[in-house]
Amino acid sequence: MGETGDSALIFEGRQDPRTRSLRLESDETAVGIDLPRGSYDQLDSVDGVNVRRQTEPRTGMVQINKYRAVTNDRNLRQAILYAVDQYEIVEQLLNGVGEPAHVPFSKVIPWSAHDEIPPHTGEEQARDYLDQSEYDGEELRFIITGSEEEQRLIAESIQRQCDAVGINIGIEQVEAAAFFSQYTGGESDLAFVELGSINGAADYLVYVMYHSEGGDNVAQYESEGTGVVNPGSEVDELIEGGDTAFDREQKHEAYREVQRRVMDAAVTVPLYYKEHVLGWDSKITGPDEHAIPHMTDWTTLSR
Repeated sequence: MGETGDSALIFEGRQDPRTRSLRLESDETAVGIDLPRGSYDQLDSVDGVNVRRQTEPRTGMVQINKYRAVTNDRNLRQAILYAVDQYEIVEQLLNGVGEPAHVPFSKVIPWSAHDEIPPHTGEEQARDYLDQSEYDGEELRFIITGSEEEQRLIAESIQRQCDAVGINIGIEQVEAAAFFSQYTGGESDLAFVELGSINGAADYLVYVMYHSEGGDNVAQYESEGTGVVNPGSEVDELIEGGDTAFDREQKHEAYREVQRRVMDAAVTVPLYYKEHVLGWDSKITGPDEHAIPHMTDWTTLSR
C-alpha cells in the first residue's frame, strides 16, 4: 500500500511475500499484508515498523489418502501421524509464528476440538504402529504445491521425521493448477494442504473435507465408491446431523465428534494453525485487523 494524499490509498499486488517484507523495511510501502512468517523477528527489530500476528481460522495439514493401496492401512497412517512433530516444525521452520495443531480445525473456531484432543506425536508410538502395519518399505507419494518454498521445507522435515522411524516418502512438487485435481483424484498417498474459512462461518469446511460427497472426496466417491480422506458413512451422518441441528451445542458436539473420528482414522496430520503477519509504518495508525485477512477494516487507517 502506498499513499497519494491525506485521504487516498493505493493497493499494490506483490505476489512474493518476501518482496512485500523488503518494501516495508525500505519504506517503499506503508503497510504490508500476509508477510512471510520467517521475517517476523527481523521486522520486529526494525525502527519505524510495527508488526503484529493474528491467528486465522486456517490450518496447515497433511491429508493421508485412506483408499490408496498402501495407505489404506490404518496402522501405517497412525505411524505417520505419530512420526510427525508439529512442535518442531512450528518452532524451527515457522520461527514460532503459528501454533502446533492438534486437530484439523483452528482453535479460534468455536467447535474446534483442539483443547480436548492431545497432540499425536512420538517416535516410540510411531514405531509401534509401524510394527503392527503391513508396510513393506514402499515409497509414498507426497505432493505439495510447486511454487511454495515454505511447503517444500515443511515437506522435507516430514520426510526426515518419517524416515527416522522407517517410512519412505518421496516428495513431488506439483503445479498449482494441477494440485487440486491430483489430490481429489486420489493420485497421491499424502498431500500438503492449508485449509480454512473464508468468511465468518466455518461449518462448511467439515462437509467439504470429510463428507463422502464433499468437494475433497466426491470425485472418487462417485467414480470408485471410495473417496480420499472421508472416514465413512458414520461420519457422513454426524456431519449431516451437525449441518441440520438448530441447537448450537448439539451442532458443535457433532463437529467435535467428527474430529475425534478423523484423528482416530488418522487421515489427517495437523501441523499448524496459521498466523498471518501484518506490518505497518509506525507513523500511521494500523488497520483494525480481522482473523480473516480480507475482512480487515481499512477505514481505521490514519496518519
